[in-house]
Amino acid sequence: MPWSFSDLAPPLLLLGRGLDLIASLQIFGALLFALWIARPWQLPDTTGTTDSASASAGFVHTAFGQWTRRLLLVALCLQLLAVLVWLPAQAMTMTEQAGLPALWLVASETQFGQALLGRTGLSLAAVWLAVSSWPQGSDSQQSTLSQQRLLPAALLAATAVALQARLGHAAALEDRALAWLVALHVLAAGAWLGGLLPLRQWLRLASPSAARLAVTRFSWLGLLAVATLALTAWWQSERLIGNPLTQLGGWLGTRYGQLALLKILGFALLLAFAAFHRLVLTPRLPHTGASALRRSIGWETVAGLPVLLLAVLLASQPPALHLQPQWPLPWQPDPRAWEKPWIRTEVWRGLVLAGVLLLGLASLLWRRTRVAGPLLAALLLLWLPAPNLRHFVLPAHPGSFYRSETGYTAAAIVRGEELLQRHCTEACARSEDNPADLSVYNIWQRSDGDLFDWLTRVFDRIGHSPFAHGTIATLDARQRWQLIDYFRARVSGHIVQGTQRWPYAVPPPALAIDCPHRPERSLTQLRGHFVYLLADPGSAAAPASGWLPAAVDDMAVVTVRVGRLPSIGENPAVDCTAHGPDAWQALAIAGGRPLGQLAGTGFLIDPDGWLRLQIVPEDAPPSATDWRRELEVIASTPQPGRAAAGHRH
Repeated sequence: MPWSFSDLAPPLLLLGRGLDLIASLQIFGALLFALWIARPWQLPDTTGTTDSASASAGFVHTAFGQWTRRLLLVALCLQLLAVLVWLPAQAMTMTEQAGLPALWLVASETQFGQALLGRTGLSLAAVWLAVSSWPQGSDSQQSTLSQQRLLPAALLAATAVALQARLGHAAALEDRALAWLVALHVLAAGAWLGGLLPLRQWLRLASPSAARLAVTRFSWLGLLAVATLALTAWWQSERLIGNPLTQLGGWLGTRYGQLALLKILGFALLLAFAAFHRLVLTPRLPHTGASALRRSIGWETVAGLPVLLLAVLLASQPPALHLQPQWPLPWQPDPRAWEKPWIRTEVWRGLVLAGVLLLGLASLLWRRTRVAGPLLAALLLLWLPAPNLRHFVLPAHPGSFYRSETGYTAAAIVRGEELLQRHCTEACARSEDNPADLSVYNIWQRSDGDLFDWLTRVFDRIGHSPFAHGTIATLDARQRWQLIDYFRARVSGHIVQGTQRWPYAVPPPALAIDCPHRPERSLTQLRGHFVYLLADPGSAAAPASGWLPAAVDDMAVVTVRVGRLPSIGENPAVDCTAHGPDAWQALAIAGGRPLGQLAGTGFLIDPDGWLRLQIVPEDAPPSATDWRRELEVIASTPQPGRAAAGHRH
């Protein structure tokens, strides 16, 4: 079968990225260890039997210095090899061409090429500074390590490691905060994992007292690194995967999330190694020597390689937030389980069983209870009532955690209405029992994914649909989301009729706004304030054609004028403006108002971002006292229920 270099590009990209990451972490970790851990002491000769004495600051023993020199040179060779592999493969991927012109273009004109070559140059300079400080002679007076050269070498290596932020998702997303998080994350990884091999070699050369001091100091460095890794990993996951409490689908339903979970397990294994070293093996150093600790550190180093491999795979995958998760299980957690009145009983049952299980495991630690304890625990587990797990889960399907691609924008709502008009049957002309009104299906309480699946798999086949059965299946995914946004807006307009109040949590259409004296550019950014939308077809400079609320001293209301025409001039009576035919039409649908009767209609949005009150021009406007009372009641009474996931704007 014919093949080309482009067929090898994907594995070469992974190989190059992996070699580059391992080499840069090792260079930084070794230099940091030499600077902070090894420098305060001088080791005896490996053949000596006397304890090490305190050495002058800035000196290390020849044996460790020469070993570190070789380690740095090997790591640098790996990094140079990584450039030779990674850069051509990336050039082929970007330009679909092979050869020096494509290679030069990527190396000189792209952020990736500049960052990769800059990182390699910094590593080369760092290793040169450090290696030139360790002459190959055995004379201890000639084998000095100058602090003035080691410190800048470590700083250069740290900068090279931090450039990882320019080689991955942070650079692609142009997210400055994410770039800092990535830089701190890899620096912490280099300090910990990159220092394991130097620590193992130090333990081979050092006396017991020097070994214990080095291990203690490295433990404190490890604690700082672990805390940094955990915090930065959490913040990165929030930006790339989502909060596991609200966006679990990204963790279990995408390859990126699954790899992240495996990486967390690997991190937990490394933590277990570190805890075992600190709590068990380090106190035994004066009595048993360092051989057991050295073996365990070797295994910890081996365990760290799969974690680094997972990091490389993660950097090569699109973030979970950019994908539609495919839920792998037949059930999903029920977010409303805690609202059930009997759920406390089920929780207590689970806690009791967990307590019995822990006591049974703990009984294995004492010789007298090793038989009776587990046996009694097993009997109790069989006898005690188990919690009913069905109260905590709901049925699920692969699309349960889909997120809307359109975001309930005004344009999406209007495009959805156009789709309805294009494909609707004669039933849409009915004044009653109109199948385009989905109010009876409670669609605002369904998640995006469940509604998408139901609309396609159930409603389109056997439901009371406004279309011929099978029509929705012929639409692409974006058109289906537009149709969902229209159906939701239409239900919003239906439930507000009569009382002019929304009975449960429903957001307004997402609108872009222009505020001359405020920084906000969308309705979403106004959350935390009362917002009053006034539908006014005139220009911004003309007097408002509807009622505008009076100022209330302790409860500010941001007024937004929604019109059909572009804003011309500035009206001091309103804070912001939004315009366009899509905004006007979407607001009419969401408010259940005919287009010809929308002018002068007001919409009050609470600080949580939910529609609460509609003020129509045919009714008398509220007095100042009634308006103040209305705001106070809304502020003290949160809207019941919650809109579907993905529709908080």
